[in-house]
Order: sequence, then structure tokens, then C-alpha cells
Amino acid sequence: MIIPVVVTLLKDDRRAFIRYAAFIIAGFSISLTICMIWPNCQLLRPSDVDTGTLCGWLVNAIYSADTPTNVLPSMHVVGCMAVLAVTFDSKYLKKVRIPAVIIAVAICAATVFVKQHSILDVFAALALSLVLYLIIYVAARRAVDRRQPSAAA
Repeated sequence: MIIPVVVTLLKDDRRAFIRYAAFIIAGFSISLTICMIWPNCQLLRPSDVDTGTLCGWLVNAIYSADTPTNVLPSMHVVGCMAVLAVTFDSKYLKKVRIPAVIIAVAICAATVFVKQHSILDVFAALALSLVLYLIIYVAARRAVDRRQPSAAA
């Protein structure tokens, strides 16, 4: 989901790319800072996963690769919200808006269902993403609009 968005933005919409990069950098930096100040962990995962099935094997692979530490706020969700924000910001990404929403919802739900995150981690990331969106997209755009001379003048 991220690679096609970034390639399109770099090719066609540099300003949207800069806003996207600011969202990702700020979101991940804030998330990591929270985890450094307040290390956190969730113990939702089962102690034994049946690896005899494909799904069990995949879940076990996820558990091995992604420990249940430093999970609040969820950087999976922050990344998804950054992609959604730029998808609705850039005119070059109009065609992928609906698929992006579906994929983002699926990723957020999957992190909870696979027990990588609790719903609290998701809500914390959504709150952080809302603040970042308001700063990077809404407030910054208003500041730019105020600096530009109006067409009526």
C-alpha cells in the first residue's frame, strides 16, 4: 500500500509527498518517544499456537517477527492513517481512495484480531493521527492560504 503511493507522489505531487512524509516522521517519532518514556507491553497472545495449519503457521511467524512490546500507540495504524490522509489530499490518488480505506480498515482490524495490538493501541493511534492530520493538513493549509494573496485583490 505504501510503495505505490510514495512512487506516485514522488512522480506527480511533491507537496503531498512532503505532507505525507511529515505525517509519517512525526507519527512514528511521537510513537517511539512514548514507548521510550513509557515502555509498554500487552499479553493478549495465546501461549501455544497450532502451527499444523497455514493460518497457525502465519500467526506464529507474525508473533516471532513482531514482539508484543511497545505497542501503544500502534504504528501500524499511524502508517495507515498517513496513507489515508495523503490519498484524500492528492488529486493523483483519487482512484485508490476506496481501496485504501478498505485496506486500512483491514490492517487495523487484523492487528487486533491477530493480537499484535489491543483496541486501546488502535484508539491511541487514531487520536494521535487525528492531531497530526489537524496540524499537517488542516492548520498548515490554512496558514498557506492566508499567506497567498487572494484572487479578488
